[in-house]
Amino acid sequence: MNLFALSGYDFLEKVDSPNPTPGGGSVSAQAIALGIGLFRMVAHLSISKKKFTSLASEIKEDYLERFSKLEILKKEAITLVDRDTEAFNQIMDAYRLPKLTEEELAIRKESIKQATIIA
Repeated sequence: MNLFALSGYDFLEKVDSPNPTPGGGSVSAQAIALGIGLFRMVAHLSISKKKFTSLASEIKEDYLERFSKLEILKKEAITLVDRDTEAFNQIMDAYRLPKLTEEELAIRKESIKQATIIA
């Protein structure tokens, strides 16, 4: 599921539900992506200003390089919204594994361990 593609209201409704996901990691990733968007908004506004265009070329190049890196980080944060939810769901699935026999307990324990490492 692409949680970031949901409307703000729909995402909030998913968070404000009896389901454990999306949770804190997904909400944090969404907030990070939005924060980066705000940084980039300021950069977009600054780039067209006379003060910016009159700067030395190496300063402008550095600024634009950092501006581009923020786009990469924003996209990464957007993917982390879903990846966090998927990782936590794997942990929950592992906890739901049967635990009646020693073999099932061992499989369950290893599944929980691996899902936790991923998360």
